[in-house]
Amino acid sequence: MSYRIIHITDLHLTHDKNPIWGVNTCQNFEKALQNISHLTDIKCIIVTGDIANDGNIKTYEYADKLFEELGIPTLWCPGNHDSLDVLHKTFQAHFVLIEKSITIGNWKILALNSVALDADNLTTNRSRGILESDVFDEIEALAYCYPEANIALAMHHPSIEIGSWLDEKILCNRKEFNVMIQTHPNIRLVMSGHIHVQDEKHLGNIAFSLAPSCGFGFKKELPKFQIDPHTEGFNLIELNENGSVIIKNILI
Repeated sequence: MSYRIIHITDLHLTHDKNPIWGVNTCQNFEKALQNISHLTDIKCIIVTGDIANDGNIKTYEYADKLFEELGIPTLWCPGNHDSLDVLHKTFQAHFVLIEKSITIGNWKILALNSVALDADNLTTNRSRGILESDVFDEIEALAYCYPEANIALAMHHPSIEIGSWLDEKILCNRKEFNVMIQTHPNIRLVMSGHIHVQDEKHLGNIAFSLAPSCGFGFKKELPKFQIDPHTEGFNLIELNENGSVIIKNILI
């Protein structure tokens, strides 16, 4: 038995639908959802952060509404461009789940918060991420409580380097995280975004899904922040009951 899920990230939506760096991210988002609607037997959608580029409540309401219209259970992680205050205190989601867990067959998927506040300005987020000790505890508890389940983790910041300038912006405490997850043989998948580049890595029996940005893509060989056109998309992931994972990239 296998289960098909969607991993999509870095939507970078705006409440007024204005382009970001010349790219209409809202149009790309709607195109991605249309593509997903044509896929069969999708059990859930995992969004690993940067839903909004502006942190505006209207942007989250717009995204929530469109996911609701699609009708596939959807789980959100916050990204560094998202407003934690809005997501946690102001925004009332009608459909999506934020920083929750979901069960798909014998898989448990947990959405994490890897966003770190800027120490010099606590009203903004810094680009690099961190997992606090309570998040480590949450992962450990899930892995211990469900030893027979396969565990998938979702967070905005990658813990795996890809060998480029993008590695400057990933998870600060990635070494501790990577060591910890390898002590739990039932942790089989980590999904992340942030770098706007599609990639797939493996660490022992753990697969790492680095989804492309739905909004606008980069390329590790290009200069910093130079957009790589026509690389927008998402990952289609097949979760197998034996814990194996198949990742397929789909461009929009």
